[in-house]
Order: sequence, then C-alpha cells, then structure tokens
Amino acid sequence: MSYSVKDFRNNLSKHILDLGIDSRFLENPAFSSAVSNIDGLISQMNLLEKSEQVMVEEHKKSFSFNCVSLDGTKYSTSIYSMSPNIFSCVRTEERVPISTDEGYIFQKNVVENVVSIDELGGIVIDYNSSTVNNFRCENWNCNEISFAERKTYTSDGVMSKKEIKTFPQINIKSGINSINESSMLIRARQGFEAGNFTDSYDTRTFLVRDQFDTAKVKFEDKSKGMYYFSVLPLDQRYGLRDMNLIDNAIFSPEVEILPTSKYDVEQVIKRESNEKVADGLRKIAIGRENYYYNSADDFNFVCIVSSEEKGISM
Repeated sequence: MSYSVKDFRNNLSKHILDLGIDSRFLENPAFSSAVSNIDGLISQMNLLEKSEQVMVEEHKKSFSFNCVSLDGTKYSTSIYSMSPNIFSCVRTEERVPISTDEGYIFQKNVVENVVSIDELGGIVIDYNSSTVNNFRCENWNCNEISFAERKTYTSDGVMSKKEIKTFPQINIKSGINSINESSMLIRARQGFEAGNFTDSYDTRTFLVRDQFDTAKVKFEDKSKGMYYFSVLPLDQRYGLRDMNLIDNAIFSPEVEILPTSKYDVEQVIKRESNEKVADGLRKIAIGRENYYYNSADDFNFVCIVSSEEKGISM
C-alpha cells in the first residue's frame, strides 16, 4: 500500500500506531511531541506541491519514501518499529555538490529520532544528528560533526530531564560516498551511554526538573572553558511541560526564586491545555508555596565564563 506524503502526514499518528507499537504510547501526552518531531523532519524537506506526488511505501512495520526537493537536495526517509516499545525515524539528506577551486564539496546529513516507552509508561525521545563533508579532505577521508539530545518524560507527559551534547569536528577514515548511517551516528548514539564517547563532547547542557517551574541546570563548554551550575526558573507561559528556560537565563550571575502561593501556582498550571499534563504539574508543584532558592546560599552554584573569571554574566 502507498500514500502521498501529504496524506501520510495528515494521518501520521495513526500510521505510527499501525507499526504495532505498544498502545500505552497513546496514553502519554509526550507521544504527540514525538509525532510532531517526525512531522517536522518531513516538513523540513520543503516538498510543497511535490507532497501530493511523492509516494510513501508501506512495508511490514515500516514506511519509507525517497524524494528530491525543489533545490535538488536528495532525501530518504524511513519510519519503523523493531519492537512494540520503540519506534524510529531516520532521514538522510544529500546536498547538491558545490564547485570550488579545490574541487567539488559533498555534504551528507543523517537525523534519527528514537522514541521508547518504559514499564511505567514514561517516554524517552532521542534525537541524533550527524553531518559529513569532504572539505579539504584527502581521498577516503571526510569531516564529521555530531549532535545528540535526550528528553525524558513521565507517564503524565511532563518532562523530567533533558540533555544536549554537541561533538567537535573529527576526521573519519571513510570516503564521503561510502560512509554509512551507522558510522555517521556512532558518536551521537553513544553520547549518553557509558563508553568512549560519553565525555568526548564539546558542549553539554543538562536539565533536571526541581519544581514545577524550576530546573537544576548544568552547562559546560570545554573549548571556551565555560561552566555553569544553578537552579533556574522555567518560562511559565511556554516552558513548563518541556522545561524551556527563560531567554538568556544561563550564566545569570545572581538567581533568586521566590515562593509562589497555591492560588498563583494553579493559575499558571491552568494555562496547560492538556489536563493530564496539568495534573502531572500539580503533583510536582506540592510545596511550591514554601520553595525558595538563592544562588548566594547555594554552595554548588558555579558561574565560570572563562578558565580565569567567575561570576560574570554573558
């Protein structure tokens, strides 16, 4: 069976459920975020009117399609499930070669979304990305740079942890036209597991929810000698569910978070459109009226803008 990309996107949640995944995915509001992430990967192809012409092929527990965008970029996308507790989307992108005085520059990108559910109904969304090119590389070598993100949600669809790592550019002993997806993604895939690539990142951002509207935040930039650790407020209008920080919050040299009355807590939570998520936030918000944080009293607070300077905001 086949569908146009346009029709496939219009029924994306249903098609993903048709892969035979655990029905508990649908009970977690974070499932909609996972589906939106995959839809976003398809949207980025800028197919426009081609979305009615490009066909998605359905196979056993998988969907796939290939296309060429209006600017000549080649895409290949696959959505599949290897077990009821996990489903994935992999999209590869191959840019039109650029002619330079040093020859043609080729670039490839692969993005992987992996969504899993645990025994308690919590969802983890992994986003892995790798880009390779042959700029100023000898034959059978290419440059590679990686990015990895992991989001952890409770069964109520409330994010409890978020971790982001960027990895520095390295040279790989593989030709630009022969390197495969697995080789490209090895650093990103293993970035959160114990092993060779756990600490090989360039930058790391790690958030752990502290209260319904606050998070413990750790940021590190190895190349610039920057380090920050504090409790920070979340954006109360757009950031409670997904732990989005207030703009420019990281590297605030002084942080003070005051208690909030039960009435005001409830008014903030009522802005959440999903009732299950709202109930999850209420569970976390217990005791918020007595919660107080001041970085001046926090022995763990660190703000290092360079290896020599401390306590300076960006």
